Amino acid sequence: MKLSVTDLAKKLQMDEETLSALEGGSFSMKPVYHRRSNTLSIQLHLEKALSFGVRERLLARMQKELQVKVDLRVEAADGTVGIMDLLDYLQHFVSLQPQLRVFTETLPSLQEEDIVYQVRSDETIAALEAGLPNLLQHVENITNVYNLPCVVAINAFPTATKAELDLVEAKCRELGVNVALSEVWARGGEGGLALADEVVALCENGDEAGRSADTFTFSYEDDLSIAEKIEAIAKRVYHADGVVFEPAAQKEIAQLEALGFGEMPVCMAKTQYSFSDDATKLGAPRDFQITVRQVKEYMAKQGIPVRL
Repeated sequence: MKLSVTDLAKKLQMDEETLSALEGGSFSMKPVYHRRSNTLSIQLHLEKALSFGVRERLLARMQKELQVKVDLRVEAADGTVGIMDLLDYLQHFVSLQPQLRVFTETLPSLQEEDIVYQVRSDETIAALEAGLPNLLQHVENITNVYNLPCVVAINAFPTATKAELDLVEAKCRELGVNVALSEVWARGGEGGLALADEVVALCENGDEAGRSADTFTFSYEDDLSIAEKIEAIAKRVYHADGVVFEPAAQKEIAQLEALGFGEMPVCMAKTQYSFSDDATKLGAPRDFQITVRQVKEYMAKQGIPVRL
């Protein structure tokens, strides 16, 4: 279900400050069944960046009105997309050197990559195997595209079984990446020592394949054209077969390059459900193309957000 900000405001009767921050955004809501806890929550996807305070007020009002837990996922329309945003985009403007990437996961969240839209009665191992490709592609992008060390941290809750943990560890080890169990939730700082040791070792020595801060690379070269940068991200990071540029996007790219913006970095916002621009796909799909609808230049951000 999609709502405009006006519709949402009428339903929730939010204050003026929150309304102002939400102006121009759109929302989509989907029910999510959590098989292990036998509970239902609402996943709210917001296509607009929010401050922490506004997010908290929105969550509180939603949960009060709906009487159900609300999981807020924000994907800003200007292209705030986590790893790629940091490594390919911000690294052009900051002096900080990335040393490694830590992925923090829970087993239910990995399984839910495959059950966001449906209630499943399959064995948890089968659901985990279906959901793991999304994590594994993220891992491969860090190690093979950005050439950085990586570690996967698993929040080991009591419901986790040895078979599940062994499966995640085995799949990550096939990619040359270690898994560290984190029990900070139960044991405080002591529960995070294994993860801390792994992080320190990777920062100081790099990984077994020789990856370290010194080997970091971008997913595209700066001297590529705007279209070539978009294609590099689509093929190398998303694993798409190619890119389809709509006429409006082609015109905007030509205008930007004519104005001298061709060397600026680009930032793309895909759907959060997969490595594609199709919200109906899950995980790490193959045999698809990315469609680019709009390409804009924002001087305030010194980059080119790409709308898929």
